Amino acid sequence: MAGTFDVVVIGGGPGGYVAALRAAQLGARTAVVEKDRVGGTCLVRGCIPTKALLQSSELYTLARDGGPFGLVADSIGFDWAVAQKRKTAVVDQLVKGVEGLLKAGGITVFKGSARLAGKGVVDVSGDQVQA
Repeated sequence: MAGTFDVVVIGGGPGGYVAALRAAQLGARTAVVEKDRVGGTCLVRGCIPTKALLQSSELYTLARDGGPFGLVADSIGFDWAVAQKRKTAVVDQLVKGVEGLLKAGGITVFKGSARLAGKGVVDVSGDQVQA
């Protein structure tokens, strides 16, 4: 057994981590099972990374087309690797924030795929968690 908990939340996206935080606030021994990084699709692969890259491209476009505003940029380029690095840093910072909230709440996070293995048992990549 990997542990015994009052509540085991499958999925560390916004619904999952908020539910886990609330359960812990109410006094439940709580765990979250997440196969990727906590934060969910929006934070890790969707909305947030997309918006970070969009902001980089918008700044490039503003600089490139800024003549009517008095901005003169004789030489402007776009470094895709730098934009990707910034996007990754933004995502990493937000994921660390969610991880910090879970840790501060006393919530155990299991990395792996979850499946219900029986009454009150969650299988986490081969390990059994009692709920």
